[in-house]
Amino acid sequence: MASIADNAVTKMTGNADVPLPPVSLDDLKKASDLVKTTFPTRLGDDDQRIAASNAVNDLDAILHQEVVYVDGQAKGSQKIINGCGFEATSDTRTKATITDQIKSIKLTPKVGGSVKMLTETPIGATGLFYVVFTNGVFPLTLVENILIIPEGATGVRVVPRGKAKMTLKGFSAFPSVTIVGYATNAAGISAPSNPFTTQILK
Repeated sequence: MASIADNAVTKMTGNADVPLPPVSLDDLKKASDLVKTTFPTRLGDDDQRIAASNAVNDLDAILHQEVVYVDGQAKGSQKIINGCGFEATSDTRTKATITDQIKSIKLTPKVGGSVKMLTETPIGATGLFYVVFTNGVFPLTLVENILIIPEGATGVRVVPRGKAKMTLKGFSAFPSVTIVGYATNAAGISAPSNPFTTQILK
């Protein structure tokens, strides 16, 4: 995948057919370099495995955006598609499918009531969001990609623009928190992850 990205950077640089790619070629190159750095350590500890997985997923998402843009610019021209470093194999378009659910969220409590999160992003996901429970876990409902929280529910916080690696704060008043994650892409929202719980350090 990194070699595809590097080839695309080379062939799209200065290419008049694709003047405004949705992700800058510098960012595409940085994502490719990160994969080449982390992938050799993918069989290491949990942090290394998750870092490698997230790097691959991030590059996959960026390449997808670039391919969609190139395809739109090419208007069916295989010459333009190939000239941007991609292979034109078919005129058939594949409908996007909802990504798999999140399999792993590593939680590390920090003194002061914060929680460090490291999420293994599913392949094909372009976004993440989380629901944080501080008063027991209860089921939530998705209706037409809208998350429904029961009326009168307490002890629940939604983190709408989540990241694979982030720190949540403000839990010093609670003994523990439970986090459920969702992955998103153009097709919709995944099934919820299993709940992940950690104790809080005051």
